[in-house]
Amino acid sequence: MDFLRLNDYCLDLIFGYLNFNELLLLYRETKCLDGTIGRQLHRFREFKLSMDQPPPFRGDFLIELGRHLRSLHIDACFAEDGEVLRYLKPLCQGSAESRQMKALKIDCAKWTFKMFKTMVLVIPSLLCLDMRHCYLRNYQISQLLQPAEKLQVFGFFHLDSVTGGSDFYPEVLNRLPSLKLIHISSPVPISEDNSHTVTL
Repeated sequence: MDFLRLNDYCLDLIFGYLNFNELLLLYRETKCLDGTIGRQLHRFREFKLSMDQPPPFRGDFLIELGRHLRSLHIDACFAEDGEVLRYLKPLCQGSAESRQMKALKIDCAKWTFKMFKTMVLVIPSLLCLDMRHCYLRNYQISQLLQPAEKLQVFGFFHLDSVTGGSDFYPEVLNRLPSLKLIHISSPVPISEDNSHTVTL
């Protein structure tokens, strides 16, 4: 029997046994199977990506995956900015189309304006934004929060408290009525455990 003539139900059962990397490698190899592969991506809607061992890069596949994402966690592992953005851009592009992403966590990444321009695609739909392992200054926090219409939980590492640039001004958070929890991390003692969590 011709494998490609199986109905969608049978194909979905078969492809349900394939892992993420196997689906990625098959994508676009046989055009008539792209729909079958796309139907499997809901299994990865809570997605974690480590730049220490990233999957092979396929921009069109990552855009399709982005449309299914509910949460995304990227551990940048202090990789080069361009390499992190290479993966982040298509994921955010797809997520911006579906508006389904509710949580975004980025660890150990250097903050740049290009990263902000990419993240701003999904920030309006986020309920949770975790940047506790990325160094942010006051003006960068303001940039992030400007489009954050629904944000309820926000975590960040406050760099200005380390360099002596300025203290953190809570008023930048006042324009977000939906915000319920803030977690501020800093090596300078903000509280006994060098972090501060505020419940609003």
